[in-house]
Amino acid sequence: MSSPEPNGATLRSLGLSVYVPTFLFAVGQGAVIPIVALAARDEGASVALAGFIVALRGIGVLAFDIPAGWLVARFGEQRAMIAGTGLVIVALAGSAFAPASGRSPCSPSSWAAAGRSGFSPA
Repeated sequence: MSSPEPNGATLRSLGLSVYVPTFLFAVGQGAVIPIVALAARDEGASVALAGFIVALRGIGVLAFDIPAGWLVARFGEQRAMIAGTGLVIVALAGSAFAPASGRSPCSPSSWAAAGRSGFSPA
C-alpha cells in the first residue's frame, strides 16, 4: 500500500480519476495506429511513407513536450489546457470542412495520417 502524499492523495484514490482514463486513452490510441497506416496506404502512400506517417505522432510528442511544459510553467495549467483544447477544436473544424479526397494539409486524410502530432489537450 502506498503512503499518503502531502496533499492526502494516494495511488488508490487517484486510480479512477487519473490512471483508468489514461489507460483507456492509451489503448484507444494504440488501436488507431494500425488504422492510420492502412488509411495512408489506401490513399496511395508507400509502406515507408505509411510508417513515417505513423511515426509522426511520436516525433510530434518529442518535438512539443518541452515547449508545452514551458507554456504550462509560464501561463499555468488551466490556460495551457484551454489553449490546447482551442487548437484541437480549430484543427477538427478545419478537418471537417476540408474536401474529403483533396491533398490539402487540412483534408481529413492528412489529419488522420498525421495523428495528434504535437498539440493535444492532455
